[in-house]
Amino acid sequence: MKKNIHLLLTLLFSISTILCLNFAYSQDTFEQGKEELKNGNYKKAVQLFRDSQKKHKKNPELYFLMGEALLKQDSLDAALVAFTQARELDEKNPAVYIKIGDIYAMQGISPAAIEQYQKAIDINTGLVEAHIKLAQTYKKMRKWNDAAKSYLTAIQLDSTNASLYDELGNIYFLAKQYANAAKMYKRLTELSPNSFDAQYLYMKSLFEIKNYDEVVKVAEKVLSLDSTKFDVFRIMAYAYVELKDYKSAESAFLKLKRETELTAEDYYKYGKTLQGLDKQIQAIEAYETALKLDSTFSDVYSELGALYMRQKRYNESADMYEKKIGVDSTSISAYLNAAASYIQLKNYERARQLLKKAIELRPSYIGSRLRLAQTYALMDSLDLAKQEYDEVLALIGDQKEKYKTELLEAYNMIASFYFQKQKYAAAADWARKAISSGADDASIRVLLGQSLMLNRSDDPDDNRKRDEEAVKHFRKAIEYDAKNIQAHLWLANGLLYLRIEGEDEINKKLQAEAITEFKKVLQLDPNNVDAKKGLERLGAK
Repeated sequence: MKKNIHLLLTLLFSISTILCLNFAYSQDTFEQGKEELKNGNYKKAVQLFRDSQKKHKKNPELYFLMGEALLKQDSLDAALVAFTQARELDEKNPAVYIKIGDIYAMQGISPAAIEQYQKAIDINTGLVEAHIKLAQTYKKMRKWNDAAKSYLTAIQLDSTNASLYDELGNIYFLAKQYANAAKMYKRLTELSPNSFDAQYLYMKSLFEIKNYDEVVKVAEKVLSLDSTKFDVFRIMAYAYVELKDYKSAESAFLKLKRETELTAEDYYKYGKTLQGLDKQIQAIEAYETALKLDSTFSDVYSELGALYMRQKRYNESADMYEKKIGVDSTSISAYLNAAASYIQLKNYERARQLLKKAIELRPSYIGSRLRLAQTYALMDSLDLAKQEYDEVLALIGDQKEKYKTELLEAYNMIASFYFQKQKYAAAADWARKAISSGADDASIRVLLGQSLMLNRSDDPDDNRKRDEEAVKHFRKAIEYDAKNIQAHLWLANGLLYLRIEGEDEINKKLQAEAITEFKKVLQLDPNNVDAKKGLERLGAK
């Protein structure tokens, strides 16, 4: 009996031991799976997690970790199933939504990924990781505004994360929101002061917002980090050109030239630098090189045209401005400068055509009308010239103070028109209009005096009054310009006209002053025939 009891107890002990071992094994598979996952044995971890499913089928952590292991093996569909099961068991865990979002992102299903990241944010708005992933997905979809908003939120949550400023700065730069980009890159340089990329991006964004003073400062910092990046010399040189610091620009261009071949745009900017230093010949060479490299580089045409004009190479300047018109048919300055070149070449017809086109493009611009009037005058088309000057006056209207120079020319030329037509009364009237409008100078005074003296009548008293007034205007002209030959010459003649028969003392004074004026003419112009004849008539030397 005792023997049977002993056998029974041994059997019970064995069964109990087996049951305990099985229970212990079932309990350990989940923990073992965690350990294998931690050690990178993902396949083994998945198997252990599956073995423990019966025991832990309601445990969301199991499915989450299984999803992690499957994800590490690139088993995206299986991982998605595991994470979905974890989500069903724990709907308030934002990490699960992030993982599901990651899978959708890897599968290229961006809208679904965005939905999952947004759900994670709805659960925990302070989850920086979710905002970053949401931003990255929007960026991949080229939804720049949405991406920027998400990055900004992430920055508010983690203001020391340098990569966020880098990413957002890149978005702003691509969107050409350079001022915002500069703010991001500036903060990036503060977080990473010794980062070449950070300083370089900051410099580029500053250049785009035309903050050239800061550009050159940051460029120096960039070069201190890496002096072999020759592109920095280019940006620095361009900034100096905009700052009109041509000496510094020239130095930067020479450094750039030592490092690499200059582009057409480089030579254009270099030409502007040399032009600013008044190195005209070298500037022309730089511009011409730019055109050799790129014959369509239209910015060069105007600059080169201007230099050719200064060198009096009018054929070439006309050609440059014609090319400028060819690529930019709305450039008023190109039409005007081309016309000016043709006027110098006495090709008045082509000048007229160009000026007509300039007026057509911008009818309200006084300068075009003025030059067309001048061209008609050179073509001896006085009637057409007067018409254009009338248009100039109409455009000036009440803006007489603003357009004083233009007003003077218009009045002067209209007065000259009537003078040449020998309509002296009308010429005098227009000259007086000029003076009363404040458009007063030596030339208009001379013309007025001439018109008065030549407008003779049968009434001696009227003639004398005109001569007296004329003398006053000639004297005024000399006040304005003591070297005005015509003023001295006509004053001498006017004084002689004022002589009165029988008034010897008065006549002597008038004649003496007239002689002085003739001599002043000869001092200014030794070969003046009229002055010489005047002195001969008066018996003076």
